[in-house]
Parts: sequence; structure tokens; C-alpha cells
Amino acid sequence: IMACLFIKANVIQKYAEMIYEWAPPYPREIFGPKTEDTMFEFEELIDEIKIELGEPFELQAVELYEQVLARATEFKRNSEWVDRAREALHKTDPNGYPLRKEHKLRYGDARWEPASNPLDAPAPEEQS
Repeated sequence: IMACLFIKANVIQKYAEMIYEWAPPYPREIFGPKTEDTMFEFEELIDEIKIELGEPFELQAVELYEQVLARATEFKRNSEWVDRAREALHKTDPNGYPLRKEHKLRYGDARWEPASNPLDAPAPEEQS
């Protein structure tokens, strides 16, 4: 489920990025000859359109990424998809979604130790 939510969010986010990177040609028939004022007016209009078109997709992607984190918390699971969703949210709002620090295990830091020999080890000899 988390993989599907992440992939859907990622596709929607890429669509928003595509809108933000869109650069239409300058329409001379609407704005007339290129001058500094008309270029500024045109670029300002395009920026408004990009925000108007791209923002809903970006918000929808953020909601889906948040669902991935919520499901991970609900089911007490962590996976590559959860980490990637956390990274994507961190890119949109670094203060709101801090990255988790990797815990480096040192000798003796393990939370649990095996209670018995590995499953494929030969059975111990019985002592009499």
C-alpha cells in the first residue's frame, strides 16, 4: 500500500514540476513586439498561471506522502517507500519534515542478541 501511495504521489509531484518548468513562447500577436516591459508582463502572467496550475498537484502529492508516513506509523512499519516519502516531504518543507538521522550501531549497541544458534547450525551435543 505504501509503495502504491508513494508512486502515485511521485507521479503527481513530477506533473507539478513539469508545469513549473513550462516555458511557452512569447506571443507577439497578444503582447506586441518584445520590449522589456512586455517581457516582464508576460513572464509575470506565466508565473501566475504556473502557480495556479501546479500548486493543486503539489498539495495533492504532499497529502499522499503524508498518508505514507501515517500508514507507516499506524502499522509500525518502515521501508524504503517511507524513507523516500520523508525525503520528498523534506524537500517541500525542511522545517516541517526533518530527516531521520541514521543510527550507527557500534559494538554492544544491538537492541537484541540472538537467543540461540542460527537455524542452520548443527544441534548442540547433549551433556550427561
